[in-house]
Amino acid sequence: MTHKAVAVGFACAALGAIPAQDLGGGAPASHGRVPRFVLESWIPGTASAVRIDDAPPPPAAAVAILATARGTQTIPGLGGVLIADPVNAIRLPFVGGRLPIGTLPPQVRGTIYGQAVWLEPAVGSGFTDAFRIDLFEPLVMTGSRDAFAGAPHVVDLVTRQTTPIGGAGGAGAGMPAFHPDGTQAWVTEPAQPFVSPVSIYDTTRTPIVAMAVLGGAFGIGQRGVFDPAGRRFYLPVISGIDVFDADPSSPTRYAALGRIDTPWSSPEDIAITPDGQRAIVAYSGTTNYPGQVAVTIIDLLLPGLPRRTVPISLGGVYAFLYFEKVATCVSPDGAFAYVLERGYPPAFGTSGFTNGGVLNVVDLATESEVAVLATGGLSQSEMAIDRLGRDLWIAQQDAAGYAELLRIDVDRRSATRNTIRSRIRLASSPAPPNSLSLGVDVTPDGGTVCVATPAGLVTVDARTERVFGAPIFAGAAQSVAIQQR
Repeated sequence: MTHKAVAVGFACAALGAIPAQDLGGGAPASHGRVPRFVLESWIPGTASAVRIDDAPPPPAAAVAILATARGTQTIPGLGGVLIADPVNAIRLPFVGGRLPIGTLPPQVRGTIYGQAVWLEPAVGSGFTDAFRIDLFEPLVMTGSRDAFAGAPHVVDLVTRQTTPIGGAGGAGAGMPAFHPDGTQAWVTEPAQPFVSPVSIYDTTRTPIVAMAVLGGAFGIGQRGVFDPAGRRFYLPVISGIDVFDADPSSPTRYAALGRIDTPWSSPEDIAITPDGQRAIVAYSGTTNYPGQVAVTIIDLLLPGLPRRTVPISLGGVYAFLYFEKVATCVSPDGAFAYVLERGYPPAFGTSGFTNGGVLNVVDLATESEVAVLATGGLSQSEMAIDRLGRDLWIAQQDAAGYAELLRIDVDRRSATRNTIRSRIRLASSPAPPNSLSLGVDVTPDGGTVCVATPAGLVTVDARTERVFGAPIFAGAAQSVAIQQR
């Protein structure tokens, strides 16, 4: 193919297309790790708090800095670098782990920089890592992998109200992806026979409306993904990856640019590295068990699109030889790719899956598998990682059939990075094993996790790891996407 190559007490800067981002600058405390500063929510209209995670014992004093500008300076006696500009900031002193700061005004918008100073008695003091975030209310859109499941729904997380929207392709629900500039949602509609139109929605209008359909017969598609700059849209289909022009400034926006052929015929998901240079493709297919399968790494910006395969471990096969690596994502620091396998319950013709489907961890520096985590679960179809790269979330069924949310620690500062942190039960009664298709995504601040279940959209508070509110009706939701900028 051809491939071209905060809100409390101060005003915020104008909102731009700036993603949430870890900016570094922190210094280790006496326990050898950098304490982490958290603003629990930056969604306007919600209650928030500041806290310090992984602080050394006993609870140390701290000062939170929430600024509208970025700087770079060192201060004698304080370890690390001050990145949140203290001249354009509010400062909130507190002792211990957490300080509530009230409800963020509903009308507030803008970009802020957050950082904290930790003060450890008789030892010293230093800065946490800084972060850059946008204050906005993210859109939430649900869809389905079932062509007859009805329209996608838009969910307001603050009011917990939903609005159905009609598909331009006429094929019912689908799997949504938000353009990085926040102005559009592209929804792959699971139509048939062997055609998956992609409906494009204008998210700047109220109500949201369908505005275009990508033409062409692509084959049955999965959820598509944008590159970080929003110039290309990559859609896994039966025999490869279809590429579309998504650049708002391009005269050929929405045009099909070609297809990237893949070594196997059933790509399930694709993830793009934060620098936009590489794609990681996961597959379903057939193989013998025990054994290994592979993911493909594609150099998107080099002539000829060079590609390599990385062997990864297999949790099991069903129907004697089928496997499904259903989802992949990349950590925001670009260090690791994660590949999720769908697990199946014990049955005739099923081999392996003793501890459910596995999560493969691929080191992108060496392009090799470095860890395999047994999920202990079944029926996986989606996973999500927050934009600051602290948690990875997997929706699944546990061995008894209960819907659950798996929390993986992927924080680059954590002593337990790439390990399972928690299992959160989402339902009070079980469903038949392997009967659910659960979607999952997380708000950009990492504070709220949304899981699409047959009962509706379930919301989980990441701090308390508890479900809050009743399930939100959102049609026959099996997939969910949350706007990240």
